[in-house]
Parts: sequence; structure tokens; C-alpha cells
Amino acid sequence: MKVIFLDIDGVMNSVRSFIATSRGKRKFDTIDEREAATIDPIAVALINEVVERTGAEIVVSSTHRQWFIKAGVKDIPGLRVYMKNLGIEKEILDCTDVLHTQRGHEIKDWLDRHAKFVIAYVIIDDDSDMLPEQFEFFIDTDCNDGFMFEHFIKAIEILKEKDNVVLAQVETLGRI
Repeated sequence: MKVIFLDIDGVMNSVRSFIATSRGKRKFDTIDEREAATIDPIAVALINEVVERTGAEIVVSSTHRQWFIKAGVKDIPGLRVYMKNLGIEKEILDCTDVLHTQRGHEIKDWLDRHAKFVIAYVIIDDDSDMLPEQFEFFIDTDCNDGFMFEHFIKAIEILKEKDNVVLAQVETLGRI
């Protein structure tokens, strides 16, 4: 499986989308309403398109996941509804555990536990607290602009590159 480790703040929303949508003046009854109001629909549409084109699964690595983990138990159904309300079309697979360390360590922990299933991954985040071995799979967004077209292209390239390697291996096996 291919996996997108997805952050929210600075990726699906940004300073630009916050100013354009609410400018901090609106009052919201719930966190869900506030988040949905400041989400950048273009960034979300681009992420949805990456998923569509690559068949990737989504694992939430954003701090928002913490709202859905109580006493170490993940409320994945609740997180799925939340992400759907933010515009993510594909049902999310999971979220990383909260280890109170670098996000790169939390992603590594998830990858280590699911290694036999993951053939490719990409990390989309505006924080660069990744491990050195993760940087080639890391798309560093800017909190001012969020997920942009150049990030979309890079995400597809990272996730599709593994397809080319797997296809080459299959073709080689077919010739033996």
C-alpha cells in the first residue's frame, strides 16, 4: 500500500486561507466548524487528487489527531468523520500514535509496525522535524500558503516512482 502522512495546519489550511475565509472575526460553536471554515478547498482538492491518482491511503499525522485519542485509544470513526467534514474524500486509514517526540519518530513508529504492507509513502507537513532517512519522502509546505500545485506534482512523483520500480522488477522476473 502507498501511504500519505498528512498534516492539517499549514497544509490543508494556511495563513492565506485563514485570512481569505474568516480573518479571525467569526465565532464558531465547535472546533469542527472553525476548522472547516478555514480549510483551503484548493489544497484539499489537490490532496484528494493525489489520492485518486496514486491509490494512496491516508494516515493523519497532524496534532489534530490528539482530539481523537483518549487514554491511548484511537477514535478512528470520529477522526474519519472529522476529515470528511474537512473535505477529504477517501476514508482515512489510521493516525500515528502520540509519542510526545518528533513527528518523524511518530511516523517511523507507524511505518515500523506496518512495514510489510507499505511499498511507498510521502509525508506532507509544514514542520520539518523528520528523520534524515525521511527527507526524500517529505514535502515541506509553507504555513503561509499550504499545499500548492508544486507539492501535488512532487507527491505524485514520490508515490508513483515506486510503481516504476515494482513494474521493472516484474518485467525482469518475466524475462527470467
